[in-house]
Amino acid sequence: MMQPLKYTTCFLVVLLICCFTSVMAQNYADTIINNNTIQIIQAYKPVVKAVAKIEFYPKQANVDTNYRIGLHYKVPQQQLLYTYKSVPINPLALGKELKGSALPNFVSLGYGNLSNLQLQASLFNLHSRHVEQSLYVYYNQQKAALPFQQYNDALVYYHLMRVRSHWNFYLDANLERNNFYYFGADSIEQKQAGDIQQNLFKFSTTLTARNTAKDKYGLLYKPSLTFSNVHTINKANEFSLGILLPAMYEWNAQTKLSASLSSNMAFYRFDTLSKNNIYTQLQFVCQRTYKSLQFDLGLAPTIATAGFKILPTFAVLWNTKYKVPLQVLFEHKGSVIANNLSDLLVDNKYTNPVVFNYFQSIKTSTKLQIDASIGDHISAGILVANESYDQFAFFVRDTFAKMNFNVAAQQQVNNLLLMAHFNYQVTKTLQLINEFKKYNFSNLSGTTILNFPTFSFRSHVGVQALRKLYIDAGLTLLSGQTSNLANRDTKMDPFVDLSGLVQYNFKPKIDFQLKFNNLLNNTNTRWYGYSNFGTNFVAVISYKFK
Repeated sequence: MMQPLKYTTCFLVVLLICCFTSVMAQNYADTIINNNTIQIIQAYKPVVKAVAKIEFYPKQANVDTNYRIGLHYKVPQQQLLYTYKSVPINPLALGKELKGSALPNFVSLGYGNLSNLQLQASLFNLHSRHVEQSLYVYYNQQKAALPFQQYNDALVYYHLMRVRSHWNFYLDANLERNNFYYFGADSIEQKQAGDIQQNLFKFSTTLTARNTAKDKYGLLYKPSLTFSNVHTINKANEFSLGILLPAMYEWNAQTKLSASLSSNMAFYRFDTLSKNNIYTQLQFVCQRTYKSLQFDLGLAPTIATAGFKILPTFAVLWNTKYKVPLQVLFEHKGSVIANNLSDLLVDNKYTNPVVFNYFQSIKTSTKLQIDASIGDHISAGILVANESYDQFAFFVRDTFAKMNFNVAAQQQVNNLLLMAHFNYQVTKTLQLINEFKKYNFSNLSGTTILNFPTFSFRSHVGVQALRKLYIDAGLTLLSGQTSNLANRDTKMDPFVDLSGLVQYNFKPKIDFQLKFNNLLNNTNTRWYGYSNFGTNFVAVISYKFK
């Protein structure tokens, strides 16, 4: 295992190079990070749940949706690592509408070592007063040195918004195919390709409607219907259906009342085996604003696997008006975590889809989050949360087939979560972003939660070296993971990834990118038996149409 000092030294060298480049860039008085000048086509990829383990091939990182800590700057579009501003409590699922999101038409082609081939394209897109449309396609493949250590992913995404009278209608459809092998299986040299191959097909679509003006009763609605189907090569299948019927009534300028009925149903089938995972919830919330304070008080009668529950919501959001603006959020909330097969495959694509059990969880969390903006250059935040689960789903290495992971559950689990971020806009051309998370799981039996990193750190440097040249460097550290080997809990080595991006804008329509990942060639495993890909790079040329 490499010493932490070595990782720190490597990152400091990259940081000093970026800072020196930034100083050289000050000779350009009009040099700023300009979204219209620098186009990173990679950032146009829709945020969808891609089935992937932690292999640091060139792609955007998955977003942690449990908690979002804030960045108060206008972040350049071309960042490899994103942090997000805190979102006020939204009890309605009637969130702020995003308009004008149709992608520009472009095509991007990349090739790198490890047989890395990338293709991205956005075609037939339009945005008008009444119609918004986006069609996006993506393909990525890679092959490493180990036998069967390879994959290829394909994605087609379509978005449509239609404006009619006082209603907006939406259609979002997504088709994914993930082909890979269980290359971490024991005695892999004795395996045939067909024995360890896996193909995951996922189709999902969401239909949504929203009235843009209140009806005669003063109500706003946003009903939605979601279909999802996951199918594997060994004919395991999961069909999911989600229904959401929210409504909001504005009592006055300070008070809003809302109610929503939601039902989430998943149906798993494999041969003669059949399992269902269903919960239904009716949520009532009152939101009251008083000067700089916002209060949310709600109850959610819920019928779940654990029986009938009444889940609470209590939150206070305070926006201060001092010289150093602060946003303080206190929240106590209960929720249901379905742990469907499609959800768990996002976390670990080596999950066994044949031997699968549903472990629906009731989660209760209490958190305190503080975000601050210091001048025009610094933002910082901290979050402390205590989470309780009646049962916590996690992954256990399959001891029978010794090829993938089964899903297990630990009863009565608590977690003390600490998150923080510090972001520094040094100059108009140099930006630093740092974020870390620390998990502390415990339960009555004292059993360790397996295969879950308890610490993560991300640091990111972005510099506009020249008017047409942008440089990006990032450090990611994951540690604290425990696996069970020969019936013994064993600490795994940490994973450290040092990545980078160099982009040059030849012409307004043409960009060239050179992306590096895992420069330290750290192949430590995220999932036991499945080592990560080594150092890899890809060169990408992109062309934007009119």
